[in-house]
Amino acid sequence: MQYPPGYDEFEAKVRQFVVLDVLEKVIRYDRKQLQQAPLKSGSVVARLLDCTYDKVVAALSQTRGEISRSDGKILQLEQERDSRVVTFLFRGYSYSNSFFNAHLRAMCEEAFLRFVTDHPFPATKT
Repeated sequence: MQYPPGYDEFEAKVRQFVVLDVLEKVIRYDRKQLQQAPLKSGSVVARLLDCTYDKVVAALSQTRGEISRSDGKILQLEQERDSRVVTFLFRGYSYSNSFFNAHLRAMCEEAFLRFVTDHPFPATKT
């Protein structure tokens, strides 16, 4: 099957959206779980999650904007037993991609690490 020009770039944005959408939900869930965990460094981990969450939400918003300004749109995103399925419209044609949960988890972990390691921590005052 021959895809129309620009499809690969749009599909990459859809993939990025799916990863960021899942990562945002995961961080929100983990943050709630952290409040119940008896960790000595819980406040530091909470700050790290909060900061990362803000970056993920900003990236998700930017990706949403890029998708809305393009020649396509996301029609449906649903979780199945073993995968997350996204259906999208691009230049008048409907496409569907599946992301296996294990692969999506790996992509989310990689994205999380990128957000954390690229974050410049503020200098501490002594």
